[in-house]
Parts: sequence; structure tokens; C-alpha cells
Amino acid sequence: MKGKQVKTIQISIEDLDEKVLKHELLDVQDWVQKAVEGKINSVKTRLLKEAQEQLFKDPEVESMPASESGCLELYFSRSYYKDRAARESE
Repeated sequence: MKGKQVKTIQISIEDLDEKVLKHELLDVQDWVQKAVEGKINSVKTRLLKEAQEQLFKDPEVESMPASESGCLELYFSRSYYKDRAARESE
């Protein structure tokens, strides 16, 4: 089994903005982490549907992985897959 690669993403906010967030949040870092995880889950739900539809149509794909990550990795490896930046540049 492959090890998961972890990306670190940094954000910058002003001190006053941190104080504003701390007015309602116990832990700003935890809230940001959970917000990102929520966005990932909502995009993944839509993306899995798209990936499965495209892979079913692909005559070169004879079988699809049973796991979500396997299905997404296969979809990302296809020459026709384009991320947002590539789609926007067209």
C-alpha cells in the first residue's frame, strides 16, 4: 500500500482578522482544517460521479478500481482529464 502524501497549505491573515475569528472560534486552525475537509468532500462527491461517467465511456478502460481513491487516480491519469486551471486556459 502506498503512503499518503500530505500537503501543507499556508494562509495569511492580519492580526485583527485573527482576533475577529477568535471571537467565535475556539481554534482557528481546527476550523480552517475542517472547512477545507468539507470542501474536499463536496468536490469529491461531484468529481466521483464525473470520473465514473467518463471512465465508463473510455474504450481503453476495461476495469475500474473499487475504491474512491483508485477511481480518482485512474481518472486523473487519463489524457483527457483537465484540472480547473487547464479548463480555464482553453
